[in-house]
Amino acid sequence: MIKFYLSEERGYLGAPFGLPPTKLALDAYLEMLGDCPVPWALSVVGGDPVESGLAEYAIERGGHLHVGLEFYGGDRQPTNAELTRNAAEVCARMGVAVATCDEAAEMLELPRR
Repeated sequence: MIKFYLSEERGYLGAPFGLPPTKLALDAYLEMLGDCPVPWALSVVGGDPVESGLAEYAIERGGHLHVGLEFYGGDRQPTNAELTRNAAEVCARMGVAVATCDEAAEMLELPRR
């Protein structure tokens, strides 16, 4: 799975990098990906895909969401569970099922135990 990292102004450890979290920036990454049939996910470093407003657009474009405290940089202090729940609520509103653990492992081509 390819992860497209977009960066808020606060970015990683307080420093911005790369493209900002906009539809145009995500489209630029997708244009570079072209017709390559690889799954991809959106991450917003120093922010959150849901709070940035890009979660819906990423899902509409066929992507997945990379959420959690790893790169979160908002003003709130949410938990991983809250960020994940927010992303799942976006999926539910859009009529898109959230992958099960087995489905996610298959998408990521993880070895079976």
